[in-house]
Amino acid sequence: MVAIKNRGIRELVSEIIRLSEGESFYDPGRPGVTTDHWAIYLRLMELLKDHVPLPYTEVWTGTKLMEGDPEVSKLVEELVPASTWNEIQSLLAKHDDALRAVVGGRYDWIETVTRAAISRFKRGQVLLTDRIDHLVTGPTIGIPVLLGILGLIFAITFKLGFPLQELLASLAGWFGRWLETVLANGPWWVKDLLVNGVLGGVGSILTFVPILVIFFAAMAFLESIGYMARAAFVMDRFMHVIGLHGKSFLPMCLGFGCNVPSVLGARIVESKKARLLTIFLAPFVPCTGRLAALTFVAGAIFGDKALTITWLLVTLNIVALGLTGMVISRIFFKGEPVPFIMELPLYHKPDLKTIAGVVWNRTSAFIKKAGTVILGLSVVLWIASNVPGGTIEHSLLGWVGRFIEPIGAPLGLDWKMLVALLASIAAKENSVATLGVLYNVGEHGLVDVLPTVINHASALSFLVVLMLFIPCMPTITVMKQEMGGWRWPVISFFFMLAVSLGGGMLAYRIALAMGL
Repeated sequence: MVAIKNRGIRELVSEIIRLSEGESFYDPGRPGVTTDHWAIYLRLMELLKDHVPLPYTEVWTGTKLMEGDPEVSKLVEELVPASTWNEIQSLLAKHDDALRAVVGGRYDWIETVTRAAISRFKRGQVLLTDRIDHLVTGPTIGIPVLLGILGLIFAITFKLGFPLQELLASLAGWFGRWLETVLANGPWWVKDLLVNGVLGGVGSILTFVPILVIFFAAMAFLESIGYMARAAFVMDRFMHVIGLHGKSFLPMCLGFGCNVPSVLGARIVESKKARLLTIFLAPFVPCTGRLAALTFVAGAIFGDKALTITWLLVTLNIVALGLTGMVISRIFFKGEPVPFIMELPLYHKPDLKTIAGVVWNRTSAFIKKAGTVILGLSVVLWIASNVPGGTIEHSLLGWVGRFIEPIGAPLGLDWKMLVALLASIAAKENSVATLGVLYNVGEHGLVDVLPTVINHASALSFLVVLMLFIPCMPTITVMKQEMGGWRWPVISFFFMLAVSLGGGMLAYRIALAMGL
């Protein structure tokens, strides 16, 4: 039977039905003992016969006696006559290695079953997997291959996803114009709330979907063929530089989807210090919210240079992760190096059903968030940007924005971009939704509006800050749970805040110096 290929399942179900209805009998054969202890094993069965009450059996009870189980020994002493118990004790005393016989019998049984069920390769046979691994896991080209694969994923995501994103943006713009026509005679606030609030926020977020679908499919494809285990193996040497080993790379890979499961996934790391360091570094991995916002803003402002900007900023996150790990591990998380051993599965054909399931689950979760959290935030932002003065400059949000605006001056960010960054604390996707509300994109679409209000230097600064900005609240909450208190989450909060603002300021100055 091969479940993944739907082979033999019908026959299995049919046999289970026959067994349940008493039309068939199945005896899998149970583990016994090694042949050199078979005589004592049979003798124990004879001595226990008619003395063991249900639900116990002579076989199970005799095996536990040979294992030296104290509770079963006490039970048998109470159940059998004194003469029988004395003989049992004598037998066990003469065979004090009976436990080894039980264990050996189980291994013999396992070997018999696996030989019947598992196909084995011939000794010395060189598999296609071995030939591929010789290349993709080699110490010289392993990491370049990994970087090349990740670069290819981003290239495919951009080339295929951005045109579809623009198509969705144009459809959202058409829907906005239609909505304005329908609501032309209604209250102004209803029209403005739906067009500039809901559609400007949630509509902008939903245009991410094509990009996310392609990215999710690419990552699921790598998992399905068995490459992600190789990626962890290849990264082991790099991870040792920052005080970790390849096993920490596995939960960090989850961070490309969401930092919350990345933090939770650190439980597989045995060493406490390595586990804490893995959790501390996990928020540096760009999640889909960050990646979606990055591709959206970069595509809207940098045009044909968007792919290069995206790749550079993702690389920046990885470099920041590495440098932070090197520093933090040497100051706070010193410890003995832990050996890394893992089994590499065979390469196999991608299972399209599994890939489709992964893409559907992750995409539907994103859309659900857009329809709940981001919708609610968009409405709150619209209210805050219109109350009490009716215009954004004289609103509550405008007052807050102007209060914090001096912080953004060295970074080239206006108060609207700062508010968008603050909104990303709830969820990184909120940054784009907030820009859509604050810039009143309405029927024009955020893709068309952004290039007219943000220059290249400010956009680069904004993206650097966003990619390195403090973790979202769900991630911080889970970090507190996994790290056993608020100390390290608070340190992470302020550390990433300082790194992001410093990085944004540096990026802005470099961009201005280059004339961007």
